[in-house]
Amino acid sequence: MRNMRVLLSVAALANYAVTVWHAYLAEKVNPALPAEEAVRIAVIAGTLTVAGLALLWTRRPKIGSLVLIAVFVVGLVIGSAEHFFVAGPNNVFDVGNGDWAMPFKISVWILLFLEVAGLSVAGRTLAARS
Repeated sequence: MRNMRVLLSVAALANYAVTVWHAYLAEKVNPALPAEEAVRIAVIAGTLTVAGLALLWTRRPKIGSLVLIAVFVVGLVIGSAEHFFVAGPNNVFDVGNGDWAMPFKISVWILLFLEVAGLSVAGRTLAARS
């Protein structure tokens, strides 16, 4: 169980770090995006990630796993819709070829990987015996 918690913690912290980088890149790619929105997303994601990690390493690892599952699911659903299915300036296929386009696309794919991996580990942590 301890190894799963370590792996989940690494996935959650990496996901948060890439989320902050991605929010910065999203503002560069789409200047119409208000900076306040990027900051708000980063603060909410950070708060939920820290809360989930705190619960994960206390006597409530199952609740911590559930909070982190929520973080990963929300990121995966909103990110997938925004960057793959909805046409617009944040779609990876419509973003163009500017200076910030390639780092933006890379951050989207890294987030996709981290969220799927995080969901997998969080689910296993939730299902594991204490």
